[in-house]
Amino acid sequence: MCRMVPIGFVPKRLISTLNPSSNLAACQHSLLIFSSESVVNPNLSSLSAPNSDPNYRHFLSKLPFLSPFDVKRPVGLFSTLYPVIYKASGTRILAVLSKSSFPHPRSIRFCFHLFSSYSRTSSKRPGVPNTFGRSGMTERKPRLHNVGVDPNKVLEIVEMIRGDASDLESKLNQINLRLSHALVAEILHVLNDRGILALRFFNWVLNSGQHFRPTAGIYNQIVNNLGRSDDFETMFQMLCGLSSKGHCLNEKAFSFLTRSSISLKDSISKIIETLNGVGGSCRGSGIYSVIKVLCAINAFHLAIFVMEETARKTSYYHVLIAAKCRNGDFQGAQDLLDEMRTFGCNPSTKSYNYLLGSLFKNKRVVEACELLKTMEELGYLPDTVTFDMVIIHACKANRMDFAIEFLNQILSEGIKPRMAMHAAFIKGYFWSGRVEDAYKEGGRSRQGSS
Repeated sequence: MCRMVPIGFVPKRLISTLNPSSNLAACQHSLLIFSSESVVNPNLSSLSAPNSDPNYRHFLSKLPFLSPFDVKRPVGLFSTLYPVIYKASGTRILAVLSKSSFPHPRSIRFCFHLFSSYSRTSSKRPGVPNTFGRSGMTERKPRLHNVGVDPNKVLEIVEMIRGDASDLESKLNQINLRLSHALVAEILHVLNDRGILALRFFNWVLNSGQHFRPTAGIYNQIVNNLGRSDDFETMFQMLCGLSSKGHCLNEKAFSFLTRSSISLKDSISKIIETLNGVGGSCRGSGIYSVIKVLCAINAFHLAIFVMEETARKTSYYHVLIAAKCRNGDFQGAQDLLDEMRTFGCNPSTKSYNYLLGSLFKNKRVVEACELLKTMEELGYLPDTVTFDMVIIHACKANRMDFAIEFLNQILSEGIKPRMAMHAAFIKGYFWSGRVEDAYKEGGRSRQGSS
């Protein structure tokens, strides 16, 4: 059993200050820090002690440089706990993300057990070739992303590729591997996760004689692998071929930016240079995807840098506005709308809908109504999506009279209500106790869909 003890507590406000690229702020999580050096049994009462442990201070000093924490998927049975393994000054630290400062002891014990399992499966492999980045990370059986793939077979192939033997292709031929899109995608996912070069394996797949045709997702993964290894020359050659066939890139192709070991801005400059040289479909979709990745890690200044180096487009600004709204930075979203006009990149009704929907969602009704008025004054007429948002919010707020007024306006303009609007009316009538009206609305929705 790995003996550990709490050594510190990092409140969520401090996390968002030290590591703004983390997505913890939006999830409202804090960090409980535990050290594996301690010889005392886990005891939650230790959290009342000052955060004076040197390992805690070391972790805190590194927090601004850690990759954004992935808090989308909890582990085990406890939906509020997310373990993050971190190696600091010779010891291993378990940082538990929690919505509660003092989670249930059973939850903490579960994380200790998980940490112990991670420690048992770790292996030090000094001098192992064919790897890049993520040195010292824990080895573990991969969490499969593709159903029907044998994890043991995946690990066997990954270890062969990691070894980078001169006869790798012969060894792959000898195991009589039957290629499938799911298997190749899973192998590439694990190679990317563990920082192992994938180009030889990918070339073997293409020349295996099985007439394997990579999917768009597989191409995006291999581009991601090339980016992680800083091999932009090979990336350029591959993208030229993909662009000539009309292939497009998505955010997965550039997820290496979230773990870049060199200057992020330098990596972005290399990507822009590569995409500009490639041109075609890969350039347009690639620039858009890079901006989406940067907005996902709250690197808005770098997203603006990409636009400065390429072009300012309405679609690019929409990505920034949507990300600002997700973070609750409504003033920042409004500033972007103003900036668009400054650079001659006129907003559209869709541009305002991002902000309008977020304001309603966060119950900032007065600001939403003011924005709606501003839209109309500037000549941006509400569209079906705008009306949907207003009516759905009015129904949720039990303002059925207001919702009906907007519905009449829609009908007078010849706009056909969408099913989401009918559903909002039905729910609103039920919530307000007007059951008969709800049934009538259900009848109208069936007539409208027929």
